[in-house]
Amino acid sequence: MDRMNVSRSLHSLEKKNFVIRQTDELDAKRSLWKLTPAGREVYDAIFPEAYERDRRMTAAFTERELADLNRALSKAMDALD
Repeated sequence: MDRMNVSRSLHSLEKKNFVIRQTDELDAKRSLWKLTPAGREVYDAIFPEAYERDRRMTAAFTERELADLNRALSKAMDALD
């Protein structure tokens, strides 16, 4: 995920009150993002299902195949930058 997509996603989550932004006390140029109670509720509701789906999907591949797939996907994403 590139920097612009992450930024857009965070701002969208902020508008929905799922995350809040705080300025880093040690580095004012840096933002720290935290889940709000509403964001935690959504996370807790979807994480187990997402984790299980990911586990089932990746179980179909060998470690070598997963490494090859990750390299191929990274190469595709780099081409979009």
